[in-house]
Amino acid sequence: MVQFRRRNRPRAPVDMAHARAKESFDLLTTPLHHLMKEVDEIKSRKAEQDRSAPGTKGKAPATTMWVDKYRPTKFADLLGEERVHREVMTWLKEWDKCVFKRVPPKKRKADDDANGYAVSLPTGTPARPILLLSGPPGYGKTTLAHIVARHAGYRTLEINASDDRNAATVTTRIKNAIDAGTGLGAEGRPTCVVIDEIDGASGGGDTSFVRSLIKLIQDVPAKPKANIPAKPLRRPIICICNDLYAPSLRPLRPFARIVRFRKPQAQVLVARLQDICGRERLSADLQVLNSLVELTTGDVRSCLNTLQFIKSRSSVVTTEAIKASSVGTKDSGTTLNTAWNGLFVPLAAKQRRKVIGAIDDGRYADRLAFMVQACGEYDRLVQGCFEHYPNLKPLDPSFRNICRLHDWVAYYDRLSGKVAENMEFELMAYLPYAVVPWHSHFAAPGNASRPTEWPKADYESYQARLANEEVTLSLKSALPPVLRSLFSSTTTLTELIPLLMRIISPPLKPVNANIVKPAERAVLARLVDLMIPLGLRFWQDKQEDGQPMMRLEPAIDVFVHYDGKRAGDIVASRFAVRQLVSQAMDAEIARRRGQGDEGEGGKGVSTAEFLAQQYTAAKTGQPAKAEAPVAQATDFFGRIKAPSKIVEAPAGAGGEPTLPKPAAKRFRAVYKFNEGSSAAVRTNVKMGSLM
Repeated sequence: MVQFRRRNRPRAPVDMAHARAKESFDLLTTPLHHLMKEVDEIKSRKAEQDRSAPGTKGKAPATTMWVDKYRPTKFADLLGEERVHREVMTWLKEWDKCVFKRVPPKKRKADDDANGYAVSLPTGTPARPILLLSGPPGYGKTTLAHIVARHAGYRTLEINASDDRNAATVTTRIKNAIDAGTGLGAEGRPTCVVIDEIDGASGGGDTSFVRSLIKLIQDVPAKPKANIPAKPLRRPIICICNDLYAPSLRPLRPFARIVRFRKPQAQVLVARLQDICGRERLSADLQVLNSLVELTTGDVRSCLNTLQFIKSRSSVVTTEAIKASSVGTKDSGTTLNTAWNGLFVPLAAKQRRKVIGAIDDGRYADRLAFMVQACGEYDRLVQGCFEHYPNLKPLDPSFRNICRLHDWVAYYDRLSGKVAENMEFELMAYLPYAVVPWHSHFAAPGNASRPTEWPKADYESYQARLANEEVTLSLKSALPPVLRSLFSSTTTLTELIPLLMRIISPPLKPVNANIVKPAERAVLARLVDLMIPLGLRFWQDKQEDGQPMMRLEPAIDVFVHYDGKRAGDIVASRFAVRQLVSQAMDAEIARRRGQGDEGEGGKGVSTAEFLAQQYTAAKTGQPAKAEAPVAQATDFFGRIKAPSKIVEAPAGAGGEPTLPKPAAKRFRAVYKFNEGSSAAVRTNVKMGSLM
């Protein structure tokens, strides 16, 4: 059998220049993100070829941290509560109308206000333009922010606020990244800024990191003269913190939507750790992994670091290896809430069995002392305990138990005073053990339903003390020098003001806004003569419900009231009495000013003329002429009566002088509308009778 080989068909010559030109033209028409993806694939294939090359078989592979190696890359791989993950994704999707010009699906009103936040503004942005993720370290906050942003179509820009804590970071990096849009540097996607550890951005003033960030997110109207339009925030910003109640975050919380992270479920975390141990050929028992999760309080980062450290020494994870390893221990301080719960709520039997080195024998002092020492804020911790212990239900509610606890509080106060005043810092090691006795005296299982709140009494007392000091200072500045020399600041509060409040609260009984009894008129006159030199006045104001009230200035009545209660010998302040006193004071002040302004033609004598008369009398030795004031007659309403003049006329038939006819008076009509109130009988009067 004869066979003939088939001849290949000759191919046309290829123009290499034309091929290269066509290839470059294809690159111009290909989107940039496709090209970047091809570059990454080429780099990964080249790296695999280098690892599989024969010359690299004897070399050890590069060490990679397990935290980075097994970091979740998909939404389904995230650990923790799915509700939290969906809440973050929902907030990021609320920016679609502003960023991607997509109208989000309409929601029911009940869903809009489920968490107390409005869904969006007319500009298409959420009502809270910042998302604040809070929780202990290692719970996956940063990983969640990156994965959710990538799934929503954003490119992330991560900034560590602990390193870049100045205002220039906000104006340069954050603002430029937000204003850049979807350029080539942003890989064709908008930018989502992720600010990590924002609670570490300390510093106050308008130039701090947090203040500059607030100015950036606020919709400040532009200057009308410069014709510059307003630039509201049009890109999402996600902030991450460990301590939600850090002082530096106080001005940021009203503008942020807060999402709190909780400890992930132990069985889910143990299953993930068991899978990782199987991939790394590390033998680990379920009980040992449960102990590791309890030791690290659910911190995934600490668990992986501990397992990788044990893998470098052995291929089996044991309880002794976990005890000897200090890599997985927390590198951050314990929060105040954790310390309060540890002091007031004892560990359950199941938790005691899980904790390494079981605490069945009641040896809790070292554990709690370490917790208090990790917290660091001893004074704030004791303030919260002292403010919260009346709400607790201890096992021994006797008064003797409370007195013993107060002895420990006094011991802590002495130690703290020695450290603060005498700089005896060697005593700071004993401060945690002075706080531990709160557990032995007040710890009970029933306290779990009564969580400790942030201490507020100390700050409220501080604010009240500043306000009271301001009232005292304003009163002392108005006192005459004689009284000011007799009363110090302490005696003014304890002796002068309480008695003064009893004096200025007389038991007057006005009738139709007038004083009828002569004795009460005398009391009112003495009260006016007392209050004017001391600078005490009554001003009309309105209460919260709109009712009128007469407010005392300076408000010295705060020193005789305690929780809205007053002493029994102080008459309750009535609006009619205080209004009457205020009117009498205004009339007396106007009368004194009128006497001081009268000249030589007036009957009154000014202060300067009185001093001149006294000086002349002392120089010549002759007593000064003192003219007794002439009391003018007044009617029932306090108006001055006009004196009647008797003029002698030619004797009549009886030889008696006759009174002249009264001169005709001209009346001027004065109209007033809705002024004052009166209980008089009203009758219809024609205008002819008034003219």
